Amino acid sequence: LDLIKATEFEFDSPVDDDEENENVGAKNDEPEEELSDEDMFEKEFHQHRRDYYVNKLKYQEMTPEVLKEQAETYITAIQWTLSYYYHGVQSWGYFYPHHYSPFISDLRNFKDMNIKFDIGKPFLPFQQLMSVLPAASKDHVPECYKKLMTDPSSEIVDFYPKNFETDLNGKHQEWEAVVLIPFINEEKLLKKLNDVEVELTKDERARNVHGPMYVYTYSSSSDQGMLSAPCNFPSAKLTCSEKKVFREETLIAKEKLIL
Repeated sequence: LDLIKATEFEFDSPVDDDEENENVGAKNDEPEEELSDEDMFEKEFHQHRRDYYVNKLKYQEMTPEVLKEQAETYITAIQWTLSYYYHGVQSWGYFYPHHYSPFISDLRNFKDMNIKFDIGKPFLPFQQLMSVLPAASKDHVPECYKKLMTDPSSEIVDFYPKNFETDLNGKHQEWEAVVLIPFINEEKLLKKLNDVEVELTKDERARNVHGPMYVYTYSSSSDQGMLSAPCNFPSAKLTCSEKKVFREETLIAKEKLIL
């Protein structure tokens, strides 16, 4: 009991009144800096902006280098999109490497950027499916590719996570959420697909090519036979002509474009 009382006295002894008054006086002597509404807004905006880059984009800190990379990456994405609609594909392998965009106020100091794209070449049909489908849709790819999506020993199994996070990011519906899955490594993906390509069947090989587009034009004089319709719909006479158009035939030189 004596030991307990001694301990209570040691940790709970009252502060001397003179010492307490001295501490209070010292605090009162320190002038409090009052921020204007504009300064307060700037301070809170800077903190919110920093939290966005650290928590959303997973940077360790919001540095000038980070903001420069964000601006240049986003401007490159805008340039690719504009070029795609006005001049055609500029790069088949390009993708925006972030799940989120930067603050619009950080898109600056990019007038001297030298943007260049490597045209590359488009994926084959199965390569395209393997780059966008989740493991739950593995039945849409050949048997030899399914194991790459599900086998724990597969070197690209991390491209197809079964469990992943989503971020509503201010939205309300699940389908509006940002899906936080990893970006694939194109070179690694193609290498592993090429390793098992020999297992494709003859029919699968025939499907896995770049084919033409088909243009159908109505022609009253054309007779392509009858087309059987499902359910109780009547059969229809095919009165159209068919034409194959390959992608290379649709390309137009930039100098011939009228914008």
